[in-house]
Amino acid sequence: MQAQDVMERGFTAATVGQPMASLIELFRASPWRDLPVVGRDRQFMGMVTWDDFFQALFPDTVSFLDKLHYLERCLNPGTISGRVQRITAGEIMRRDIVTVTPETGLGKLVAMLMEERVKQLPIVQNEKLLGIVARYDLLGVVTGHLKDMHTNR
Repeated sequence: MQAQDVMERGFTAATVGQPMASLIELFRASPWRDLPVVGRDRQFMGMVTWDDFFQALFPDTVSFLDKLHYLERCLNPGTISGRVQRITAGEIMRRDIVTVTPETGLGKLVAMLMEERVKQLPIVQNEKLLGIVARYDLLGVVTGHLKDMHTNR
């Protein structure tokens, strides 16, 4: 099996010019704490995380409760600050992201997830984002294989 056999194709992605205000909604709608960022024609540009998001909003150390209180205010219509409207995903994203190709084998995927200490890996070919493979995708493959083994006994 290869990455293309287990990758998620229906994932949520942010765009480079997307303001942080709309990233809030993407994060709320997504099960992920990390979102891929794409440019034209789904060109993979990087990843933006909740941590990146909060760091951009709160460059100084503040308590987690203060961050949540501010975020709650941001989610109410008409109260989003100018800072949240001006900063884009492209400005806060991480660019040094490890990617894999659709042909990457499952063993290599598992090793990379563990070595890089990430929960998901972007699947990229010719700079275009094709999908995402997450730890739980691989866990699904393993549990399905174990189920098949027990069924065939």
